[in-house]
Amino acid sequence: MIDSQSIKAPRAEARGYDAGKKIVGRKRHIAVDTDGRLLMVNLTTADISDRAGAQAILDAIRKRWPWVKHLFADAAYDRSS
Repeated sequence: MIDSQSIKAPRAEARGYDAGKKIVGRKRHIAVDTDGRLLMVNLTTADISDRAGAQAILDAIRKRWPWVKHLFADAAYDRSS
């Protein structure tokens, strides 16, 4: 499963504005397995979209665990939009 979370980071050197959540700060893109064990984390500025931020996670997962074939995500990760 993969998802993201915008967090406030007023003192962060690199930060952005997440217009959807109205937060100035950073965004955590996190992937876990179906048991909830952490697989990968990618920290970006908040203005990075879920699809763009998740690409680094997907590339790293493919290298480390090439047998993983399915990821569950919400509509924010849909490539067709």
